[in-house]
Amino acid sequence: MATTTLLQRHAGEGETIAEAIRDCLDYGKDPEKTESGKYISAYECDPATVADEFLLAKASYAAMTGREQKKENNVLCYQIRQSFYPGEITPKEANRIGYELAMRWTKGRHAFIVTTHTDKQHIHCHIYYNSTTLDCTRKFRNFWGSSFALRRLSDRLCLENGLSIVENPKPRSKGKYRNYGEWQKDRKGPFSYQDRLCLAIDTALAATLAYIQDNNLTDYEQLAQKATEAADRFHAISEQVKHTEQAMKTNAGLKAATVQYAKTRPVFEQYKATKYSRKFLAEHEADLELYRAAQAEMRSLLGGAKLPKMDVLKEEGRKLTAKKKQLYGEYQKARRDMQEIVTIKANIDTLMGYAEPGRKQEKER
Repeated sequence: MATTTLLQRHAGEGETIAEAIRDCLDYGKDPEKTESGKYISAYECDPATVADEFLLAKASYAAMTGREQKKENNVLCYQIRQSFYPGEITPKEANRIGYELAMRWTKGRHAFIVTTHTDKQHIHCHIYYNSTTLDCTRKFRNFWGSSFALRRLSDRLCLENGLSIVENPKPRSKGKYRNYGEWQKDRKGPFSYQDRLCLAIDTALAATLAYIQDNNLTDYEQLAQKATEAADRFHAISEQVKHTEQAMKTNAGLKAATVQYAKTRPVFEQYKATKYSRKFLAEHEADLELYRAAQAEMRSLLGGAKLPKMDVLKEEGRKLTAKKKQLYGEYQKARRDMQEIVTIKANIDTLMGYAEPGRKQEKER
């Protein structure tokens, strides 16, 4: 059974920030617990210098933003503890799942280190991630329900990997657990549709809560505005892609027609020189048809404009191809952003009863 806990690390009384960070990270990297560092992995930092890198990021944040926090409110780093059922997982696999959990939880915005301990009967991971983002412009915003969201994310990962999870944990006053509720009748068997549906709903709610907190969108009107802006941006880029593709089609058509025109024009000139001989027409009818078709295509595509030289058409084609490649990258990102926030807004609308047009206004009145 996988259990997950989220902790905040502050500097204690009489303890410097550097000492506090090194103390918790050194515990996680303990060679006796990680089999001499065999089960340690990291993202955007070096396990050997991770404490110094965390400190440097915090100094950069202060210098770039000018923001300072009181010592008691300053979260130095966050720690996730993820424990697994004894005998159900190998240390290597536990470290991999811990790394995936950290990546999904931080969305790749924070450096982190995953240390897997094998000194207890139950294999467990200590995940430490910097409270400061990689670009040193923001800090992780812990939010109401974050522990619930993290546990659900961990549960989902465990289910994806065929591991058992804890159902309905009940905490004691001292922070330990008295019991874990009803286990699935067959922990390693397939989960029912209802189990998976409940987990999917819980995960969606947790993701929704995390998104609106992380993006400071607790006001509904701001959320709606951002959703509209994301949709508008996506459609604007879509139009640019369409226009670029149409320009590429025109460019390719002109190049093909120009080549065909150049190849068949000498035949037409000969036909003209014979004063449009029927005999010549019969012998070269196919080439003359191609000539007329190429000429008609160029007139249609140019719309009265002058035909550019082939070198100009080729250069234009290269530029259009490069533009489409750039736009397509922007298009994919805009689509992901739009899908994400539109889904979040749809979740909120459903929960708050705003799904029907004008419903929110009616409720407010």
